[in-house]
Amino acid sequence: MLAEEKYRSIEPSTPVTYSPEGTAQFLYELHVHQIELEMQNTELRRTQQNLETTKASYIYLYELAPMGYLTVNERGVIQKANLAAALIFDMAREDLLNKPITKLIFREDQTVFYLQRNKISDENEVQAWDMRLVRADGSSFWAHLQTTPVHNGEYLVAFIDITERKQAEQKLLDSNRQLSEEKVRAESAVIAKSQFLANMSHEIRTPMNAVIGMAEILKMTNLTEEQQDCVDTIILSGKNLVQLLSDILVLSKIEAHSIKLEKRDFDLQMETTAAISILAFHAREKGLELISQIEPDVPLYLKGDAMRLRQIIINLVGNAIKFTAKGSVSLLIRNEVEDKECTTLRFLVRDSGIGIAADKQEMIFERFSQVDGSTTRIYGGAGLG
Repeated sequence: MLAEEKYRSIEPSTPVTYSPEGTAQFLYELHVHQIELEMQNTELRRTQQNLETTKASYIYLYELAPMGYLTVNERGVIQKANLAAALIFDMAREDLLNKPITKLIFREDQTVFYLQRNKISDENEVQAWDMRLVRADGSSFWAHLQTTPVHNGEYLVAFIDITERKQAEQKLLDSNRQLSEEKVRAESAVIAKSQFLANMSHEIRTPMNAVIGMAEILKMTNLTEEQQDCVDTIILSGKNLVQLLSDILVLSKIEAHSIKLEKRDFDLQMETTAAISILAFHAREKGLELISQIEPDVPLYLKGDAMRLRQIIINLVGNAIKFTAKGSVSLLIRNEVEDKECTTLRFLVRDSGIGIAADKQEMIFERFSQVDGSTTRIYGGAGLG
C-alpha cells in the first residue's frame, strides 16, 4: 500500500504510533510517490508544449499559406478565412466570415459545388476539382479547389487561382482547332489541285494525240529529207509532251494517295530501249554519247509496273543529259539479289557532267531546291527533288 493510501486509511482521531522501521518505510513510499507525481507533471507540461507548438504551426500554416483557406461549417457558412483567401477575393477577412460560401461561387458552377460537397459528407474523403469563383467586384476567376473533412460536419476548402493556366489551355485548344481547320482546308486544296491536274492532263492529251496522229500521217507522204526530220521532231516532241502529261496525272494521283502499282508481265530490254529512244534525240542534239547496257545475268522477262519503271529511267537519264555539256551518259542495269519469287535490280546512271558535291547530295531530294541556284538559269528546271 502506498504511503498516501495508508495515510488516508487512518482515522484522524486515532493516534498512530510507528516503529522506527515503519516510519522509515512510510517516508520511503511517500518519497517514491512524490517522484511519480513530478514525472507525471513533467509529461503533462511536455504534452502541453507540444500542443501549443502544433497549434502555433497550424495557425502559421493556415494564416500565412500562399493558397486560400476557408473553414466552412456543415451549413455552408464560412467560419475562418486566412489572409491569402482575403487577397484572392479582394475582400477584408471580416467580410468573408459568416458568409455562405455559395455567395463566392460562380452561379453556373454552384451545382458542381453542391455535388462535390455531398461527396465530402457521404465518402468522408478529400475531393478536388476546378470551378469558377467570384471576387468582390463581381469578376470571376478559375480556381482549383480541394476540400478536406475536419470534424462535426466542418470541412476545409483550400484553393488557388488557375486563371492563367485555363487561359493557356484555351489558347492551346483554339490553336489545335485552327490547325485542324487549316489542315482540312489544305487537304481540300490538294484534292482540288489534283482534280485540276487530272482534268488538265486529260484535256491537253486529247488534242496532242491528234497532233501526233496527223504528224504520223504526214510522215507517210512524199517529204524531203529536211521535212522528214521536222516531222520526226514533231512526233518525238509530241510523245514527250504526252509523257509529261502522264507524269502530271501520276503526280496528282500520288498527292491524292490513289496511285496503285500494276503487276503485269513486261520485257525489260524492250522497256529500256523505249525509254532511251525517247531521250536519244536530246542527247544527239548536245553531241553526247548515250549508252544503255544490261548485264548478262539480269532476267529480262519480269512482272511489275513497266510504266513506272520507264518513268524513273527517263527522269534519271534525262536529268543526267540536262546537266552534261559534253562526254557521255550511260545506264547500267545490274542484278543484285535474285530468288525464285523476286529479283532486285540496280539501275546506275553515270555522266560526265558537273556532278554534285558530297555535302550537297542530300539537297537534291528536297522539293523545289537545287544545289546551286545559278544552275536554274543555265540548265533550267524547278528542282522538284
